[in-house]
Amino acid sequence: PFFMNLTVLGGGSFGTALAIHLAKQHEVKVWEFSKERVEVCNFTRVNDLLSKVKIPFNVKYYNDIEASLKDSEMVFMAVPSNNVKSTIESVKPFIGQDVLIVNCSKGFCEETGQAVYQLIEQVMEREVIVLGGPMHAEEVAEEHLSGAIIASKDIELVKKVKHRIQDHRLKLYISDDPLGVALGSSLKNILAILLGITDGLGLGDNTKAYIFTKGLAEMSLLGESIGAKKETFYGLSGLGDLFVTATSKHSRNRHVGEELGKGKELDKILENMSMVAEGVVTTKIAYNLAQELDLPIIKGLYLVLFEGKTALDLINEI
Repeated sequence: PFFMNLTVLGGGSFGTALAIHLAKQHEVKVWEFSKERVEVCNFTRVNDLLSKVKIPFNVKYYNDIEASLKDSEMVFMAVPSNNVKSTIESVKPFIGQDVLIVNCSKGFCEETGQAVYQLIEQVMEREVIVLGGPMHAEEVAEEHLSGAIIASKDIELVKKVKHRIQDHRLKLYISDDPLGVALGSSLKNILAILLGITDGLGLGDNTKAYIFTKGLAEMSLLGESIGAKKETFYGLSGLGDLFVTATSKHSRNRHVGEELGKGKELDKILENMSMVAEGVVTTKIAYNLAQELDLPIIKGLYLVLFEGKTALDLINEI
């Protein structure tokens, strides 16, 4: 039997992977802004961004926001961070006060500098649950064993969601530090770009291990300076998410770094990508947050991306 009616906002690779996972126990509606993708997914049961996996028949795609949210008991935000503001403002009139909201979008809002979940809380005027951790869409959809953190200051709320959505292939751990989970899931994209650069330059494992370790310490320092808990960065949404993003062939941010390391220009790299690399915007925001702190990796990558510093100079300096 299906337990709940759930809605996933965003029919990209992660939104679809999440819908496939949730559909094992629930009835799932997916709102997607591309009419063409809605039609293709409903008709062929395959999303071109996750072409190896069939979409179950209890997942239905909608282009109409109101229809996608009708009777929904829990809503998952899974659009790219630069679309979160417009999406949450559009859906607000159709989400009841008792509907739980889970944010899966990683990153910051460029306009306001807030973590995405903070922006959603501000618009919706309620607590939002944050889901973070090493979850490549491809592997969640294919049912590889994955672990993630689900966080809110309201632990009872988190427990409620955990029991509804975890199973033996997606293990969920609870946390009362949503800020730390959100920051870990976002800041690791900065390091993934830098670790990609080392690959593009042909540097070795020793260099990567050094940057990985020092970079994780910088993430933790920056997080603590704005109110997150240090230990959160050494769990699944910090260390775990950093590992998966920095080492995987699936990682868009690592790809950006690798192309930079080979000498390509940032604008050209981004133009040729079909999906968003969140780390570029995250680097800008982290640089602004880090002004008073000694964070040579985070600040240095900003200079490489936006001020013309060479990647090799940065690596030699850190």
